[in-house]
Amino acid sequence: MKRRTTVVLLALAVAFGGLFAGLTMAAEKKSKVVEAKAQKSRGEGKDENIKSDAEPKNPTTGGPPAPPDKGGDKSRGAYCQIHVDNHTPLWIKIYVDGYYAGTMPPWGDLYPTAISGGTQLYGRADFVDGTWRFWGPYHFDCDEVYTWRLSP
Repeated sequence: MKRRTTVVLLALAVAFGGLFAGLTMAAEKKSKVVEAKAQKSRGEGKDENIKSDAEPKNPTTGGPPAPPDKGGDKSRGAYCQIHVDNHTPLWIKIYVDGYYAGTMPPWGDLYPTAISGGTQLYGRADFVDGTWRFWGPYHFDCDEVYTWRLSP
């Protein structure tokens, strides 16, 4: 009886282990990693890559469009998963399609969402002297899982 139980448990472990390994490999195949290196600004003028910043907005006009499940345009489709991976010692503001998505701490991560289709990512670290470093803009067709790795 013990031997049969051991054999059954071992078979289940192998079957489930293979299933989970297959799911992990499938997820890894769909993921795309893109690395961006920082560029330095001159600190002059308005940044054309930012439509909406982190400051308070007018409640009737500010912000990105609503997603389909929140009453937005149903024709735009599903969501795309994005992982922004900060490999710098800087605080970086992240913008998706020009709209503020959050601020990443040094060496941190951010997981914004985007509506599937043409998407733009942009990152910016502001300095007290009025200059900034920036990453992007990076344009891509958002239909998978994307990792955008930011390096100094």
